[in-house]
Amino acid sequence: MARSLFVFQLKVQTKQNSLGENMNNELLPLLEVMKYFRAIHIMAMLLLGFGFLMVFVKKYGRSALTATFLLVSVSIPLYLLKDSYGILGGAASPMDSLILAEFAAASLLITTGAVLGRLKMWQYILLGLLFVPFYAFNEWLLLSDGLGFVTPGSFVDTGGSIVIHAFGALFGLVAAFSLTTKKFPHHLRQTR
Repeated sequence: MARSLFVFQLKVQTKQNSLGENMNNELLPLLEVMKYFRAIHIMAMLLLGFGFLMVFVKKYGRSALTATFLLVSVSIPLYLLKDSYGILGGAASPMDSLILAEFAAASLLITTGAVLGRLKMWQYILLGLLFVPFYAFNEWLLLSDGLGFVTPGSFVDTGGSIVIHAFGALFGLVAAFSLTTKKFPHHLRQTR
């Protein structure tokens, strides 16, 4: 696999050197097909990866899997709806919009890990409906120069470590803290 990628890269560089900038127009359809592959793999990660990762909680295995499917099916259309109206910016193409919506769903599933087993299904839906606007604002603020706090080019979020992972974790901690009663820390029980 690595060898074929190296050969492909070598051929692209030599052809680009001989033809100049015209090579980019020939690669656009290939790059668009690669976006489809990325979207399919992200969706598989969301449904299968996160879904079966959440099964570890004792007595909540099936409900965690159901909540994962439910949250993905709520958050992706909500993000696409936000994107279609151009609220807080929009993606360049429909495929880019789908990939960004899948990233929002992944961040929501990270949040769900903090409150897993403590919510009912309608509360998971409410969590998804509340999460997506905050995530979209966070994404706009950090990646699209929202409000001018972050200058363009000064912020590099490799692998979505801040926009996706850190925001999902912080939102999950806030949600877990808001669900905790004052009596809860005194009555902790260890489960086997």
